[in-house]
Order: sequence, then structure tokens, then C-alpha cells
Amino acid sequence: MWQAMQAEWREATSWPFESLLVVLANAGLFLVAVFVVPVEFRDWLVTLHGPLAFAMLLQSWMVADVPATNVLGSSPRRALQALQDPDPAAMRHYLLAKIALMWLLTAPACAVTAVVIGVRHHDILSAVSVALTLLVIPLPMLAIASWLGILLPYQQRSLTWRWRHRRDWRTQTRWLVLIFAPWFAVPPIGSALLAALFIVPRLLGLPRGQRWGPEPFLLGALLVIAVSVPVFFLGRWIALQLVRRRRAALLRYLGSPTAG
Repeated sequence: MWQAMQAEWREATSWPFESLLVVLANAGLFLVAVFVVPVEFRDWLVTLHGPLAFAMLLQSWMVADVPATNVLGSSPRRALQALQDPDPAAMRHYLLAKIALMWLLTAPACAVTAVVIGVRHHDILSAVSVALTLLVIPLPMLAIASWLGILLPYQQRSLTWRWRHRRDWRTQTRWLVLIFAPWFAVPPIGSALLAALFIVPRLLGLPRGQRWGPEPFLLGALLVIAVSVPVFFLGRWIALQLVRRRRAALLRYLGSPTAG
């Protein structure tokens, strides 16, 4: 596992710095949506409101992109090595390293953001509860998001290569769909995991629409974590089963010098 993580980190910190730049770009887009976009359009882009919702939405935007989904096509050489390795742990470690990298790039920063917001608003317990949620919830999100890249991987090609092969409209249409798919596929995973929050008012007998205090936030965090942990392990197991069933097709695709 340590070797897989080292390889993943070397790739992330080497040119073209894809994962790092994508995460930072999405964070920048979120800040533009919150602070620059006119109010009348902001609600289309930012669906939750409130100080602590800022950190939650920031994380959702940072995670929702191709490094979370295209887990095989983004590193075809290492993915092929893991697929060809007779030890089943090789692919398990490869996928786990992909999840770990995205977690490192998003979860700690968003958790710290939540705590800073809580300190400024004198609501430390609520902020810590949200921070704990933000440290855990990316794990099942990333485990499930990887299914897309296992079912529909795509190879990283330069725009020059894309232009030369522009007449291959099926390949280019597939690529365009897959680079935008995470924006629509990943956030609903997080929303589904956060659905446990809807039972908090009933458990505590809170009137509808009442502002939450520290206790509801803490209970909500515990519920989300209780749901997220088993979903993470289930998501990883399903991902490995998908790899096993599609092994032959993945070997052909990732090993092809012309696949796009």
C-alpha cells in the first residue's frame, strides 16, 4: 500500500499536476460562484446556505471532477500493472491510493475551513461536528465515484491529439461526456450520504426551519459517519468486483495506443 501511495503522490506532484490543479481550479470556481456571481444566479450554483454550508459545498465542488472518477484512465501504465499483477492486493492498493490522494487534497483543507468559520462565528462545537463529517464523507463518495471510471474509462490525450482525431466523433463525444459527468454524478452521492441529517429534527423534536445549535450538528455528524463508513467499504468492494468482471476489456482498452 505504501508503494502505491508513493507512486500516486509522485504522479500528483509531477507535470502536468492534474489532480492538484483540478482540485484548486474547482475551489476557485466555487469561490467565484459564491462571491462574484450575481445573487439572482447564485442559487442555481450554490444550493445550501449558511456559514458552515460553505465548507461542505467547497468540498463537494473540489471532489466532483475527473480525478475522482477516471481512476484507471488517468494512470494507464500503473493501472495495467495492477490489472496484470497476480496478487489481487495490487489493484486494491492502487484504487485505495487514488482515494487517499483525493482525500488528502480536499478533506483536511475543508475541515480546517469549517473550524475557522466556527471560530469566527463563536460556534466551535458545530464547526468541529461539520469538520468531522468532512473528514469522513469523501471516502464513500470517492469509492462510489470510481465506479464510473471502471465502467467507462478514458485515456488522457492532448488537445492536439483530440484535434487530429476530431472526425472520430464517437470517441470525442464519449470523452466530452466523461469529463463533465463528475459534475453531475459525484455531488448527488454526497447528498445521498447527507440524507441522514433529515431525521435529526425528528429525533430532537426541533420545529421545522429552526436554526440548528451544536447538539443537532453533533448528532448529524455521528449519523453521517455511521452511514459513510459501511458505504465506503461496500463501495470499494463493488469497485473491485467491477474490475474483476471487466478485466479483459480494461486490459484491451488501457493497453491500446490509439484508444481515446
